[in-house]
Amino acid sequence: MRINVSGVRPEHTISDLEVDLEAGVEGLRRAVAERIGAAPERLRLIHMGRLIDDSRPLGSFLHEGTTIHAVITQGVPPPSESSTRNNNSGNNEQGGIPVMNLLEFANFWRGIPDPLLSFIQQSVSSMVGPTAGRTPVIIQGGIMGSGMGTHTMDNSQQQQQQQQREQEPQSQQQQQQQQQQQQQQQQSPLEGQQQQQHRFSFSYAVPTPEALAPSPVHIHVHVSMDELEQLPERLERFRRRMQAFGSSASVHVERGPLPHGATSSAQPAAPRAAESDNGNRGSDNNAPAGSRNLGSNALPETIGELTNALIGSAEEEEESGLPQLCVIAFSNANVATLFPLLQGNFTLFADSRERLVEAVRQWGEQPEGETRRTQRENQRRFVEDQVSQAIEALQGNLSFMEFIERARRPQCDFLSELKSYFTLAHEEIASAILNPTVDIDQWTTGLRVAFVRIAGIAAERASVWFEGGLSVLYELIPLMLQTMISQALNARTQWISQVIPMMRLSLTGFIPAWHAEYLSQHRRDTDRTIFEEAAAAQEQRKEEDDLLDDCLDEFCTDRAEGDGKETAATSHAGANSDEVRSALHAFRGASEEEEEDICRRARRFRYEERPANAINTSTMWKYLKNQ
Repeated sequence: MRINVSGVRPEHTISDLEVDLEAGVEGLRRAVAERIGAAPERLRLIHMGRLIDDSRPLGSFLHEGTTIHAVITQGVPPPSESSTRNNNSGNNEQGGIPVMNLLEFANFWRGIPDPLLSFIQQSVSSMVGPTAGRTPVIIQGGIMGSGMGTHTMDNSQQQQQQQQREQEPQSQQQQQQQQQQQQQQQQSPLEGQQQQQHRFSFSYAVPTPEALAPSPVHIHVHVSMDELEQLPERLERFRRRMQAFGSSASVHVERGPLPHGATSSAQPAAPRAAESDNGNRGSDNNAPAGSRNLGSNALPETIGELTNALIGSAEEEEESGLPQLCVIAFSNANVATLFPLLQGNFTLFADSRERLVEAVRQWGEQPEGETRRTQRENQRRFVEDQVSQAIEALQGNLSFMEFIERARRPQCDFLSELKSYFTLAHEEIASAILNPTVDIDQWTTGLRVAFVRIAGIAAERASVWFEGGLSVLYELIPLMLQTMISQALNARTQWISQVIPMMRLSLTGFIPAWHAEYLSQHRRDTDRTIFEEAAAAQEQRKEEDDLLDDCLDEFCTDRAEGDGKETAATSHAGANSDEVRSALHAFRGASEEEEEDICRRARRFRYEERPANAINTSTMWKYLKNQ
């Protein structure tokens, strides 16, 4: 019998491979491994999304011209009885990926609606059109690793299922398959039309955070005959989009059985998208990237397109500050770059350098209608405004504040220190972006160091902020980002609930590593004074507020009480204007226009009734500021 083999690389494509069904799975694995030059124990063979193992005879599913998929694991042996028994040892003997880490990731993958898989499902669903009255799209995903098959389940479950399959008679399996096929055909056909089920398999290698090893995700689409005309072209576009992510992708087509009573002449020609020059029947691994057409049915190629597709196009004003930098940095990024980014590869930002530099320089531009200041002063005021807005957004979120109250240490003024930390983050990132070095590698390295410092300082301060220390930080960062993003997007944040669990898992990996790097390489002596200066500055601002209140209170005490006293009162007001200006100078250095405006309002306020709560601290200052 001759079969075809497709893989994640072009050199893994085999056409018309002669196989002996009597040799069993091991013989099939050896035959494929010999042709592609891989060790048999590292080879996994997959048919229709199911791992080929000894649980079923090859003749029950392999036929002339059948296409199977070959996946080469990185130092991870195929699941066997011995590896299943010994999978709790932590690492496999070949030094591959830690089993427990993979199992933890597999359970996590299975437990949440992963945004990538969910969006793939939406994209494939859009390809075949409305599913009402038709067979729905079926997606089968799995993480390939030591002691695991194509489904993300623990080894005890796999053992039980394998034993059940071995004990179950083959005739009973065939009967169940026939019943399932009949149920699908009853759900799918439209009245008055004969339907044929065709299976389209799409393989996509998803990198895992532990070792970036390929983890195949197989998508099977069952469609009827009337949908075949447009489906191949859409599937090919879909494959190209996934290939553009930097991962290998392949599509192959297998014709399903004709419905009862249909003739073979009704079967359409093989889809064009499945043809290739290498002669591989029903597979294509070498198709060029081709057109960049982003039709409504194609998978968005970038994170920006993915976000727009999930939450809709933003109608708000253009972002500024760090949100704007994120939009610029990730507008052309693809999903496959996220995991390398978390592991320290910052080359993603190289192409966006000019736009990032331009955006940061705008922070120091002179605002209209204000006194001219230095670029540094303008940038500092801009950062303060951005940080204040972020803090206000967090303070307005009840769940976030409740979390902080439960987690923070009693004597810690967390929000005040968080404000200083946000200011530090802005300044570190801005300084790294404005680095004048010509060498792009040095520039990206400097940007990475800025993020390492930001993460390291937070990790170092976590024990001061929270009773639980670093563990609280893993929960705080996703919650904080979710709060600020939710407000920015006006609560259109269903997708955030899918991203946050993945972020939380990744934080436990890279924050300790960056913390250690910060302590050993990037820590500065001045870092310890950041939060001390914040506490001193807060006390100084309180004293300045009190001084300004005293000046304003004295300024407004002497009121004109009748004829002959108005001139004296006015003169007294003019004299006290100097005291107000002195207070304003102490109060964060107001400009001349601001000083004159506040003095003008103070003079007007002097001849008006005071607010009922004027005796409260800073009441008069707030009253004048809001006039």
